[in-house]
Amino acid sequence: MKLILLAAVSMAVVFGQMTTTAPTADPCQMCDYIMNQARHHLNNGYDEPTLLKELLNDCQSLGRFYGQQAVRDCQDTCNQNIDTIYKDLKAGKDAWQVCYDLHACFGTEPTHQSHPHTMEPKLKKKYF
Repeated sequence: MKLILLAAVSMAVVFGQMTTTAPTADPCQMCDYIMNQARHHLNNGYDEPTLLKELLNDCQSLGRFYGQQAVRDCQDTCNQNIDTIYKDLKAGKDAWQVCYDLHACFGTEPTHQSHPHTMEPKLKKKYF
């Protein structure tokens, strides 16, 4: 009986120390995802306030994969830059160009949207 109790306590300690950490998020790829979501919403005719509301909801979906810090960073970026996001996308900029303007991506600017390999992460602490 003592052996079973000792084994149970040992397992509880081992499993209690195991923590799941969210995978590291690439700020450029996350920004690209959110900007493509924004483009989709704009194609549905959303105005700037409605776009912001939808993007904040889209940021929530990042939490499942990257944790709550990614959600907070995404929402902060959207809140602080909604004017730029809205105007740039309405002006025809692609997702990479908007992310480049937001300093989430850097590198050689692509000549068109079919150059995702030029998307490189710039920031390590913030998600974008």
